[in-house]
Amino acid sequence: MQQPSCEQIAEFINSNLDTIVQDCSAQITPDQTGKLRDLVADWVRNLLNSLQGKSYRAGEWASHFSSTAREMGLSSPEAFTLLDKFRISLTGACKQFQPQHTETEIRICLFEASEIFKNHLVEYYLHQADEEAAAGLRKQKAALEASASPMAVLDEQGRIEIANREMGRLLKTGSDALTGTDFYSYCTEETAALLRASQRKKTSSQQPLTVDGSLKFTRTELNSRFNLRPVFDTAGHRSGTVVCLLPESRPTENVEVGIQYLEDHILTLLSLPVQVVAADHTILYNSEELLKLSLPGYDSSQPICCYLKQHQRGSEDYWFCKTLFEQGHFHWEEIHFECDGETRWFHMLNFPLTDGTGSIVRMVTCVYDTTRRRQIQKQMESHLIQQQRSSLVSQIAVTVAHQLRNPLSVVLGFAEMLSKGLPPDQYSEAVNRIHRNSLRCKDIVENLLDFGKGTPLERRPVDFENLIQKTVRIRLTPAQDRLIEWRFSGKPTPVECLPEQLAQVVHSLLQNALKVAHTRILFSVEVKGYFVRLRIVDDGPGIPISDRERVFEPFYTSHRKEGAVGLGLSLARALANDYGGSLTISTPGAEEPQGACFIFQLPLLSEPNHPEEKQAPETNISGNEHQILIVDDNADLRDLLTTTLYNRGFQVTTVTSGMAGLEKLKQQHYDAIILDFLLEGSLTGRQIYEEIQASHPEFADKVLFITGDMLTYQTRLYLESTHRPVLEKPFLMTDFLSAIAKIIQD
Repeated sequence: MQQPSCEQIAEFINSNLDTIVQDCSAQITPDQTGKLRDLVADWVRNLLNSLQGKSYRAGEWASHFSSTAREMGLSSPEAFTLLDKFRISLTGACKQFQPQHTETEIRICLFEASEIFKNHLVEYYLHQADEEAAAGLRKQKAALEASASPMAVLDEQGRIEIANREMGRLLKTGSDALTGTDFYSYCTEETAALLRASQRKKTSSQQPLTVDGSLKFTRTELNSRFNLRPVFDTAGHRSGTVVCLLPESRPTENVEVGIQYLEDHILTLLSLPVQVVAADHTILYNSEELLKLSLPGYDSSQPICCYLKQHQRGSEDYWFCKTLFEQGHFHWEEIHFECDGETRWFHMLNFPLTDGTGSIVRMVTCVYDTTRRRQIQKQMESHLIQQQRSSLVSQIAVTVAHQLRNPLSVVLGFAEMLSKGLPPDQYSEAVNRIHRNSLRCKDIVENLLDFGKGTPLERRPVDFENLIQKTVRIRLTPAQDRLIEWRFSGKPTPVECLPEQLAQVVHSLLQNALKVAHTRILFSVEVKGYFVRLRIVDDGPGIPISDRERVFEPFYTSHRKEGAVGLGLSLARALANDYGGSLTISTPGAEEPQGACFIFQLPLLSEPNHPEEKQAPETNISGNEHQILIVDDNADLRDLLTTTLYNRGFQVTTVTSGMAGLEKLKQQHYDAIILDFLLEGSLTGRQIYEEIQASHPEFADKVLFITGDMLTYQTRLYLESTHRPVLEKPFLMTDFLSAIAKIIQD
């Protein structure tokens, strides 16, 4: 005979629903009928839905059933027994009306559906038990925290189940970190033996037991009285012990209050590894973050500052704490050492805590692991250095040569005329022309340096359409101009930009179109909301959709054989983004040429700024016998600086090497030191400055760097880290004298 199917059982239950509910309800005692009858009916209906493949609410039913059972005083075993009675009654009813099937066959068919409800009920009771246990622990924790003495609850093996904050403070760690640890491991061997013996006594008495013993620390012991009270379970069996400590020697009240306030209100707010150390190197507090530090051989029982310094120096006999307590100053240091084949970097801050007499009794140490940050910074440096070595360098070199050629020609020409002799009445004009073109060279170099460093240049408001008409269009030949259909909006188009730079970008976009266009280029400007939009559309071969983003990649070009570098569009997009706009490629409109369509968009300037002309402050300083040391290997620049300073009354000493400069510092005092960063010889400018910091720290804040290497990322990064003034070559003598005056005044 075949086993009945779920569909057959479901059809039978559906046809006899009321009868089955009544049979199942018969399993309920009269005093339970009122509260449980509706739940029985709900159970049968949900079970029927499960057999029919419909949605059912087993979890919701289990929640209501367990809550009702609890209200009626039924234990969880009694509730499961009642559920089994419902299932047996349902099985019997099905057997009564389907005698052709055995009870076992029907039970098997109903098993999967009925087990779903039982499993949900089990899950609910387990969850309820967990919540009750957690609530019990919270109550125990609150009771322990109410005590001003160190307290903990131990299990039968002496492991800490829960401890209050005072216990954590006494044992130099967080209270939560103590959970699961062996309490006896914090005691001396003799004390641990006494406590184990007292706990092994199977007495039913609830009277507390007092034991005098000691707690052990790294280098000291603390005598304490241990008050032990046994804990019993519901069956009357001993299940653990409550221990309360009364240390014989306590820190002074002021320090204790200060430490407690620090830990409760300050240290707990810091998501950093923090440690508090006593004068005898005893650890008084470890934050949870410090316990998570992954350092080989460190177990948080040693001062973290000593551990770090010992690894940095390679000596296990160096106790940095002793130095800190002797000096009593705030201390900050960056520490690095080799660890497991890699360099680890840390920032360490130490600050002292004093008692009422001013004596240092505590030292707080904060540690921050900067290894990952250093690694990322190193990767960035490597990437930037690689970029500097790319072909962009050659392009900049060509640009420098082209831009400087005209003003340098003027400077050299007039200098040659002066050297051969000019009439006195022409001296002034010749000098003015040399000075004016020298300033032009200086501006060109500074602009190129700013471009290389990625710093924003001086911008000013201009009208975009007016800029194109007066700067871009006049560069074109008549034949090129006739090929272009010009469409201007005729509206104000104010934008903030560097005009020469923006004009060069628009001109480059036009030149690209002129190279590929056959008969027509559309150049249209329109105002769209808060933006001015330029469309340049040609009737050339166009750009495939797959290449419309690639053309903006640095060094991508389809004209490399013609000598193209492939940086034009990349730099143009970078400039558009820097101005808050965009440069994209789109599909031409129906009435436009059907080649490439470039859209260049810039934000309109709602309220144009009119920056005031910046004038260099007048420098009116006198040497007054101030001593200046110049360390530079360029004879002409050295003579220029010397002459400028002599004319202002300064006493100047000049040297051409770093070794000679360091020797001069040993012989006399200097009010300012002019140091060339790119000094040639056995010592570089960086090495000289670091030697000054180490051997002559009194001169470190007297240094003024001069350099022509600010384009290099590593140079910029180092000079910024020194916090010393820097003059980039070429510089004006007024700026030079102002920097000297500020160093002397400071």
